[in-house]
Amino acid sequence: MSNTVTAIGSGIADRIRLISLRTFVGLLVLSALLAVYYVLVGNFGEFEGKVLATNGIIILASLCFLCASVYVRKHGNRAVSAFGMSLALVAAVLGIGGLWMEHFNDSYWKWVLVVSVWAAIFAHCFVLQSVQLPFRLRHLLTLMWTNDLLFAAHTSLIVLFEYEKKTSLKILVIQGILAGLLTLLIPLLGLYHWRRSPADGSPTDLQLHKLRDDIYVDRAGGRYRVEALPADNKQPGQA
Repeated sequence: MSNTVTAIGSGIADRIRLISLRTFVGLLVLSALLAVYYVLVGNFGEFEGKVLATNGIIILASLCFLCASVYVRKHGNRAVSAFGMSLALVAAVLGIGGLWMEHFNDSYWKWVLVVSVWAAIFAHCFVLQSVQLPFRLRHLLTLMWTNDLLFAAHTSLIVLFEYEKKTSLKILVIQGILAGLLTLLIPLLGLYHWRRSPADGSPTDLQLHKLRDDIYVDRAGGRYRVEALPADNKQPGQA
């Protein structure tokens, strides 16, 4: 039976990625120019610090949006990416609001920190999930997601409830070390796999494994939607 295979993509993800990238670059340049101006003028006070901090918060939120757009472009999971972007948006609004209003208590800043950690964790997972790994190494991505989500939950417990027992802090450090290891290991393995893949454009056999419903995954981790063609459909060039 013939099949037509189309890679999953999203026009919305492209627009989000473009807007996020432009915002990130624009505010990064603006922050650098403002910092140079404040240094030359010699007038750097509380207001100037808030302006730079606000730019920094928006830059970080734009990075989270950029990571989410890459994820939905590659995997088509809009619900998870939308949740990650929502966390980044809420964290940015809370952070900027607290920065300028100045009359919030410690509990408010605890929630700002917790939401920011969750937003950063999802952005981290989105980036690493977009790395193409051989099918036999995909369990590393599952390990990455599990460790990152447990790290975020553990951090939330410590921040909100001030649960700072020695054993708990040790576990948090171990989770951080594992996250750092996977952050380095997954891209390196992806790069090694990419360098070993054919680069001359010659046709290769595409082997797919069923993931769910009509979604399939190849050895490199790329996902596809498979659509069966009618039995009498002829290929180009056939009589």
